[in-house]
Amino acid sequence: MSRREEYLDDQEEGLRQAMEGLLAGTWTALPGIVTAVQLDAGTCTVQPGVKGMVEDESGAVKATDMPVLIHVPIVWPGTSLLALTLPLKPGDAVLVVFACRAIDSWWQSGGTDNVPVEPRMHDLSDGFAFPSPMTQPQKFPNVSAENIQLRDKAGTTFLEVTPDGKVNVVATGEVNVTAPTVNIEADAINMTGAVTIDGPLTQTGGEATLTDLPVKISLHKHTEPDGETGPPIAAGP
Repeated sequence: MSRREEYLDDQEEGLRQAMEGLLAGTWTALPGIVTAVQLDAGTCTVQPGVKGMVEDESGAVKATDMPVLIHVPIVWPGTSLLALTLPLKPGDAVLVVFACRAIDSWWQSGGTDNVPVEPRMHDLSDGFAFPSPMTQPQKFPNVSAENIQLRDKAGTTFLEVTPDGKVNVVATGEVNVTAPTVNIEADAINMTGAVTIDGPLTQTGGEATLTDLPVKISLHKHTEPDGETGPPIAAGP
């Protein structure tokens, strides 16, 4: 709907329209959908998830797809030595945040000694992709209001840290640990269920107490011949 001020010689209205025109070309952030991923380059290709409005020669305004954004650097949470990476795939949502200056030189070389190759500002060419904003159809169910979780979407498999210092690991499949040495220091280790050990078992301190150790002949019920060391002899019930 037209505003009355548009038909008057109003300097304030002229300034308002000029500022709106300037802001229309200033990009800050947009949600988008990943169409391709280049993990070796640390980039992705993104189709903006919000359409642009274009006025044709007749003055009619229609919605149209915005340009596809290519070579968008992916922002993983982390530092130069450690990072949390995610299996980003086509169809995933990202939030693209646009830099206020051209990032070409910085992206190629890093550091601070970079001069912008072009004077562009807040341009669609200078976005960073942050996975993953959630739409209502994609939102995760049963999000914990108390604990930090690294989880699957269903919330049935997760690693969790609680405010009272507990670490919980819950999985619907196997939990595999592969390392030259696994060290566990605890006051007590409680296990429930069958235990299989493939390799030698060495105890270097303390006492091992077993209610029973079933072998071909129970070690819990056996005698030795004349007090001498020898093979177990089956005892009566």
